[in-house]
Amino acid sequence: MFKTLRSRLWLGYSLLILVVLGAFFVGLAITLNRSSVLYRQVVLQMRLVEQTLVRKIEQEPSNPIKAINTSLIDRPVAENMRVLILDNRGNPLFDSHSDTDVPIKWVTLVGIRRTEDLNNSLFVTDTNQKAWIYIGRRLTATNQYLVIASPRGNLTLKIMLSDPMIRLIIRVLVFALIVSLVMAAFMDHWLAEPLRKMAKTAKSLGLEKHNPIPLEGAQEVKELAKSLNEMSRQVRESQQSQRDFVSDVSHELKTPLTSIQGFSNAILDGTASGEISIKHAAHVISTESERMLRLVLDLLTLTRLEGGVENLEKKSMDLAILVKNIVEKLSLTAAQGKVRLNSTVQNIPLVLADADRITQALTNLIENGIKYTPEDGMVTMSGDVVQRMVRIHITDTGIGIDPEELPKIFNRFYQVDKSRKGGPSKSEGLGLPIARQIARAHGGDILVKSEKGHGTCFTLLLPLPEQKTKAAEENQK
Repeated sequence: MFKTLRSRLWLGYSLLILVVLGAFFVGLAITLNRSSVLYRQVVLQMRLVEQTLVRKIEQEPSNPIKAINTSLIDRPVAENMRVLILDNRGNPLFDSHSDTDVPIKWVTLVGIRRTEDLNNSLFVTDTNQKAWIYIGRRLTATNQYLVIASPRGNLTLKIMLSDPMIRLIIRVLVFALIVSLVMAAFMDHWLAEPLRKMAKTAKSLGLEKHNPIPLEGAQEVKELAKSLNEMSRQVRESQQSQRDFVSDVSHELKTPLTSIQGFSNAILDGTASGEISIKHAAHVISTESERMLRLVLDLLTLTRLEGGVENLEKKSMDLAILVKNIVEKLSLTAAQGKVRLNSTVQNIPLVLADADRITQALTNLIENGIKYTPEDGMVTMSGDVVQRMVRIHITDTGIGIDPEELPKIFNRFYQVDKSRKGGPSKSEGLGLPIARQIARAHGGDILVKSEKGHGTCFTLLLPLPEQKTKAAEENQK
């Protein structure tokens, strides 16, 4: 019960409406209980009696009690109507109900004066705590007060509903209730409908035929829809990446496996019978096996780096010396391709990094530059520091990369141009993804800039170690 958003919204609206209406009725009842509004007819009758008595008293101003007695004999008032004459201290001089009702407690004459000044009525209690409605008027000739009182009945629902004003208020409240329900239905549609659409659309997240969630409703709902759309996009990209990964791995393993199977069958069925043929077949099998092993190891490395589970042995290291050693190691490869290597990396601050992994990343980048630089070209290594990031630039003079291909070069198995030179040393397209993940595992990154026909520049970013304050060093000691 009340598990859905719609039911909870309606429950909230209903409780709010009931609380507001209940508070209004309670306040109205308390106010009416302390007011004579519902006794307007009684007050009107008392005013008529008062006017009649005042006219009679004006005929005998010196003796108002006699005038009242005469008037009550000539024109009797209602049985429950009580006529009193009070002196200027509130003591009763005349009481038409002195034989049937207990005295009224006139503590002060302020209330009587107020009823005269404001043309209003007030309440007073007798010695038995019985409530009376009264009006009063000062008799100037004798400095006495004429008071007309009538017992106030208990305020009941019947009395309230019999009053035209209360009936009008109830009609207004019923109209307000209907308007509130209409507004609640509108609010339910405005708030809950986008969420219901969102829930329905969210069930198809990750499916091929998935329509984006419309951005409608309140700002928070729009933000939620935007987040779900982004999550859906990431899910589809992840699923597509998995499909591409399986397809690429299958494709990359198919060629060496086919070669291994073919040459092993040649040995088994005697097709490769001579010593030279058998050695050639064995060499191909060994080469393709090594290629498969390298591919699997690279995939494992890339997976561990992406998952953040690769164990990095970070130590303080000099990148200038590291680049120099890599250049020396690759100088023969560059010479075979008639490509010159030039390093100007020097005076670079020490960084905290895994030397083997950084060597692997830089080697991949420099080998990539050598591979795609034409004869008589050059691959240059330079370095600098910007905003506490060490930057190693590997710039080649190759033909560059098309702008539409730049966002894809760090994808697994992606090769910019499969027709460009590579020959027997053709890679599987994992070098750049591994290099970038190594940099990111160190808190850095790899950026690339390329202009078609003017070469490419890869930049390895590595953060400098955090500077320790003297206070921190003393605390460690």
